[in-house]
Amino acid sequence: MDNHNLAADRYAKQRKTNVSLRHEQAFAQLSSAEEKNRQAKQQHWLHRNRQAKQLPHMPREPTNDASLHKLINYDHYIMTRTELAQSIGLWSMLIILITYSLYQSWLLSLLITPFSYFMLSFDKKRLIHKRKLRMKLQLKDILMSLVSSLAVGRSLENCFAVASDDMAMLYPHTNVELIAELAIINQRIRNGETIEQSLHKLAERAYIEELTQFVDALQTCKRSGGDLLSVMRRTASMLSDQISIDNEIQVLLAQKKLEGRMMMAAPFALIQFLHTMSPDYMSALNSGIGYVLLTLVLLFLLVLFWVMDKLTTIRL
Repeated sequence: MDNHNLAADRYAKQRKTNVSLRHEQAFAQLSSAEEKNRQAKQQHWLHRNRQAKQLPHMPREPTNDASLHKLINYDHYIMTRTELAQSIGLWSMLIILITYSLYQSWLLSLLITPFSYFMLSFDKKRLIHKRKLRMKLQLKDILMSLVSSLAVGRSLENCFAVASDDMAMLYPHTNVELIAELAIINQRIRNGETIEQSLHKLAERAYIEELTQFVDALQTCKRSGGDLLSVMRRTASMLSDQISIDNEIQVLLAQKKLEGRMMMAAPFALIQFLHTMSPDYMSALNSGIGYVLLTLVLLFLLVLFWVMDKLTTIRL
């Protein structure tokens, strides 16, 4: 009986020992798998960070002046197909309405419509001006971000990296011009180019007075070794006030421009009204001398419209 109990105890101890060994082996395998998984995740994130941040030991293409022609020149505008179709369509419709209201001839109106192609330059100037206004507002936000970053002790180069993230948060789902330019500036800084040279190249392509003034102030402060934070704060405040005043002027001029367009349309609407309601009264103009008089009136009105547009347009 005693031998049987001893054998049973020995068997139980052996079983516990085997179970403990299996548990330790399983735990060791699990720990090894977790360690491998952790190392794999760490390598993955390091690889992603190297790609995202472009660490110094990674190869990069050098940035030089020869690549500037590939960048956007903001004083020129290349219209998309949609913008081109809309512009030609609107100008063609306007030319048809004006010509028909004066000469009462659909054939002549259709023959003159190809001249709408020469009116695209006006739309390009309008789109360039509109884009520069957007860039001024974006510049205001960038200046505020730079001043905030400098106030907490960041370097100027890091401030531009933070400004890129701030702009992405302010404009998450729009095609913002200066976000792309900030990415180019940060890439050039990582390639060893100075911040002054990068901003100077942007100012050469942007043709924005406020941006040029900011770059000049930054270059002067960097050369003279002055208090960068106070100079940047003062410059940002002055440029922000100037941009705000420019926007207020544009808002005030918008009403006058609308009134001017209504005055431009009034003579042609009146002539068409007379042709429709009193054709006998206007029949004297449907002859040779009448067409000459209508052409002279059209030229006179075009000159007045040009003067009105100049008076209501202020290039800021």
